[in-house]
Amino acid sequence: MKAIMKLTVCRHSKAIDRRRKIAIFLVCCLALASPAAGQQCVVAFPEKLGSWASVHEGHYVGPLVDAATEIFAEAMLTIVKHPVDRWSNILEQFEAGKIDILAVAMRTSEREKTMQFVGPWINYRWGPFYLTGSDALTVEHPKVGVNRALKGVWPIPAYLTRLHGEAVWDTPEELMNKLTNGAIDVVLGEYQATLNRASELDVDVTELPNTNMRLDIHMAVNKNGACVNRAEGLDRAIRVWKRNGGQAELMKSVQGSD
Repeated sequence: MKAIMKLTVCRHSKAIDRRRKIAIFLVCCLALASPAAGQQCVVAFPEKLGSWASVHEGHYVGPLVDAATEIFAEAMLTIVKHPVDRWSNILEQFEAGKIDILAVAMRTSEREKTMQFVGPWINYRWGPFYLTGSDALTVEHPKVGVNRALKGVWPIPAYLTRLHGEAVWDTPEELMNKLTNGAIDVVLGEYQATLNRASELDVDVTELPNTNMRLDIHMAVNKNGACVNRAEGLDRAIRVWKRNGGQAELMKSVQGSD
C-alpha cells in the first residue's frame, strides 16, 4: 500500500514538474516573441519649443517632455532621448534610421512616405499677429510670414486663403525681424511662442480678430526603423492619455485656460 502511494505521489510530482516546465517555456517564448523584448526606441525632441519645452544643462525639460514621457510609459516603450541637436540634423538622423520617433511632428503627404504618424496628441492655438499700430488690417492682400518648416502642413494653406495672404517663408526668428521692419504685414505662428518672441524683442503685436486658428501635432514613427511595430501601441497610448485628461493638463500648464 505504501509502495502504491509513493508511486502515485511520484507520478503526481513529475506531472506538476512537467507542467511547470511547459509553462516556463511558453512564457519565455512569448517574451522573446514580444516586439518590446529588449527593444529601445530613440526619441528626438525639437531644440526650441518656447514654453512647451527647453534645454537645461544639456537635457530636455518642460511640460511637453513630461507629457511625452507619460505616453511612452503608457505604451510600455523603453526610450533613449537623442542628444540635443539642430532640427535639420535631427531630420537627417531620422532619414538615416538612427532616430525612431519624432516626439513633435506635423503631418504632410510628403512626410507620410517615411513617417508613420500617430495621434495627434497636441492641438494648440495658432495666431496671426500684426505689428500694433500698423495698417495691416487695411491691406487687401497682406504678406504673411510663416515658418518655412510648415510648407504643406495642413491647415496652413487654408489659413493663408482665409487671410487672402501671400506667403513669405522663413525661420520664426527672421519672420519677427521682417514684421518689425515692415517687410511682412502679418506673422502666422504658435500663439504663446510668438508672444514670447515679440516680448524678447520688445515688440508690441496684436492678434488679428476672429481668426480662431489651431494646429494638430502628431508623433512620427520611422517607417524604416525597428520601432515601427510599436506605432499602433503608441497611438493607443495617446488615446488613453487624452481620455485621462493628459492633453487638457498639458494645454493648461502651457497656455493657461486656453
